[in-house]
Amino acid sequence: TTLPITYSGSWASYPIITITGPGTGISLENTTTGHVLDFPALSLAGGEYITIDLRYGYKTVTDNLGDNRIGELSDSSDLAEWHLAPAPTAVGGNNLLLLTVDADAGDNTSVQMSYYHRYIGL
Repeated sequence: TTLPITYSGSWASYPIITITGPGTGISLENTTTGHVLDFPALSLAGGEYITIDLRYGYKTVTDNLGDNRIGELSDSSDLAEWHLAPAPTAVGGNNLLLLTVDADAGDNTSVQMSYYHRYIGL
């Protein structure tokens, strides 16, 4: 599933992402930047979720019970760099996100994202 996000800020934004199951082998790639968050062995039952906090000073992955799940990320994941890119890095601020679920995805499988529009100022 592709998710287009038009980001209007002028500085990169590091969102908080919540992925809700069901699903196994979950990956979220910003194809605009090439950065990926890959959880190849992660299995979420219906209603279970992980929250990926990419803000400066956080960089955490927790589940709905509050347990640390950062060890579920693959070595090729970009936890420190994954962001929404502004123009001109992303033409028109358009970031294309690609959600891949290897198995067990259902109608309730979802991604939610919250972020600030950040701007360069003087």
